[in-house]
Amino acid sequence: MPQNFSHAIAKVALGITVVATPPAKAHTVRTAIAINNIRMATPVPFDQVFSSKLLGLDQETPQTQKLLLKQANEYLEFRRNPSSSRESARWLESCTSENPYCAYETKRREPAQTQSKNVPQAERRAIASELRNGNFDAFANRSPFEISAAVRQLEQDRRLAEVAMTVADRAACVPSGVAAALASKLEERFPAIEIVELTKRLYRKGLTCGNNLAAAHASFRLGLLHIWEDNCTEISSLMLKVESIQEASQFHARAKYWRYFCADRSGDQLSRQFARSALLKDHPMSFQTLAAAAEDDTMIDEVMNQPSPQVAFRSLVRADLNQLLRATEALVQTGNSGLSTQLAGEIIDQNIKDIATMEPEVRLYIAMLMNRIGATLPKFKILNELFLDAPQTVSLKTLKLFFPLSYLEVVRHKQQQVDPLLILSLIRQESAFNKEARSIAGARGLMQVMPATARMVARKHASRLYEPAINIEIGTKYFLNRLRQYDGDVELTLAAYNAGFSRVDDWRKRYPTDNRLLFLDFIPFRETRDYVSSILRNYYWYVKLYSPQIITETQLAHTINSKTDSIINAKAGIAANATGQRLPASVNKDAAAGK
Repeated sequence: MPQNFSHAIAKVALGITVVATPPAKAHTVRTAIAINNIRMATPVPFDQVFSSKLLGLDQETPQTQKLLLKQANEYLEFRRNPSSSRESARWLESCTSENPYCAYETKRREPAQTQSKNVPQAERRAIASELRNGNFDAFANRSPFEISAAVRQLEQDRRLAEVAMTVADRAACVPSGVAAALASKLEERFPAIEIVELTKRLYRKGLTCGNNLAAAHASFRLGLLHIWEDNCTEISSLMLKVESIQEASQFHARAKYWRYFCADRSGDQLSRQFARSALLKDHPMSFQTLAAAAEDDTMIDEVMNQPSPQVAFRSLVRADLNQLLRATEALVQTGNSGLSTQLAGEIIDQNIKDIATMEPEVRLYIAMLMNRIGATLPKFKILNELFLDAPQTVSLKTLKLFFPLSYLEVVRHKQQQVDPLLILSLIRQESAFNKEARSIAGARGLMQVMPATARMVARKHASRLYEPAINIEIGTKYFLNRLRQYDGDVELTLAAYNAGFSRVDDWRKRYPTDNRLLFLDFIPFRETRDYVSSILRNYYWYVKLYSPQIITETQLAHTINSKTDSIINAKAGIAANATGQRLPASVNKDAAAGK
């Protein structure tokens, strides 16, 4: 093999730049590694890897395997007792960049950089004063947190409407963030007609005065208000503005859906088809795509009938990440304790952004590896991005990786009054099936139950919330009680489960509409919007994938299609109840008390 060609292989497969002829021994080693990388980057069948639980490490040289397993065991010992152990201290001192665990540990110890959302009161008042005085140029570099804090201060000072009208009437532009923040705050006073009109003027100002996230937010909200008024005239241009702004990706699937909705409403078949095709192409796993594809279920069936994709153990595009992958495999291979699988999942989770730049076949292999060790959260993250970037990887088997049937029997045993697949959909979103999950607010376990709820519903101590059966029993009982309060309305109950019941009641008064999908997009909290639509998406796929396996005698009246139709039309309460009707509104004394 010519020397220059060997160098080219090394450069591609190892991610290094060859600046001079290396020593003969190093050259031979690098060439061997490069050739091995190329061999292991060759795609192999999904089923072959999945059924036999193959690891890429199994195909490495014995010397590489031995070294990596030694390094993995040393790192495990370090992480067991990193502060006081003499051996751990020695490991840290002797660490080199060639050891993949040393490189990861260095990265792990870097302080996280976060932007504070707290604005001191004095600064908040000063910014609000600038708004009152019309000093809008000062807001060009203000953060969204600062602007929102100033707008809240205006509300407290009872000057919000005054400043809002000044901005709406102003001939010159103002920063989009200012107009959008004022309009968002005014929405809290809906549905007063004069406030709605002023809010529309502010959103119009915001979308015409910028081309950033705030402008996209303004354009999207203005579009929703027009649809609320049964006016689709401007929806195409408003939503295309949203889609043109890259940083507004949170709105893109929704914007395409409302373009589809209005084109369908007006009979514009060409625009309708374009919007629908864009949804299927760009957002294959979104709830909005399912809603738009409702009338042609064969498209979903085609996805499920796609052949299983192939996988690859190593990357050529990001060969620099192969050592990280080897390190993860070595931890899995040790099988020493739960700590080894915990660290393997942790390493992958901390490198999700880099992994997203690898070939689809390699990313699928890593997701399968995470599935093998039960690291569901990084698995979900990888597959979510993979399905967006490479829709050809979506198949029946990869969908089952994305929507695992975990804890089904526990759910069925603890609650027979609601579809267990709905509860699984909720658990997937709340904890990614991690029974040890704990939120910053203190919610615990599979269904993220708060200790106060555990005491109220079942008189259980918080420590027992990490037991799957106890957590599911309390969580499903609490959810069902609330579901009855909302007359079996799953969508409202989910929103309330996430944001609080008083907020949902306020939003219902603020945005009265029979269009449930419109109401869900009106929800002002992004977290809650995404939460509800994600669970509805989960529920759809759980029904589609598993209903034939778990359907009961009382559910025979439900066809799979009738259940999925109910879900994508935001009437999931019908699908969730075994009788095919919404759960009754009445709540007996025992249910109200959580007994």
